[in-house]
Amino acid sequence: MKKIKVFAIGIAVVSMLTIIGTSYASKDQNKLLKVNAQNHTKTLKALGISTEPSHLKNLAEVSDKNGKEFIYASFTDSDLLEQKIRDEISKDAASEFIQVQDKIMQKYAKKGDTVPILLLDETLQEGFFSFTRENGTGEQITIHLSFDPQKTKWSFEKQEPQE
Repeated sequence: MKKIKVFAIGIAVVSMLTIIGTSYASKDQNKLLKVNAQNHTKTLKALGISTEPSHLKNLAEVSDKNGKEFIYASFTDSDLLEQKIRDEISKDAASEFIQVQDKIMQKYAKKGDTVPILLLDETLQEGFFSFTRENGTGEQITIHLSFDPQKTKWSFEKQEPQE
């Protein structure tokens, strides 16, 4: 009987720790999502796109100050954009898109950078890969992306900051 009580108490303690841990993890996750949305809003503003953090949903359409429309995606959910490219262009174009993101990250990413954003135009053949240094307080890094459908290749070029 004593063993059953000890076992039951052990189960109760483990259950409580799990619930508490999940609660904290959920709060941390929500805080992280909120910070990412705020950083993405700042990054978009630097690209001439004004939007509220609450409006930033993956594959949402956003417009720059000149009225050009882009499809927005967070780098952490870039698979949604990759699937769209796969569906609307080709499997090879999507695979190349994954590879170009990897090349950009290897070449430019540093510890403390914000989570990058991806913007592609409605043709899914031109856009930007952008993030900010020093947890959103530093230099804006913007990479112009373009897709050559003849070669099924993506290319990229870093844009210099605009004054």
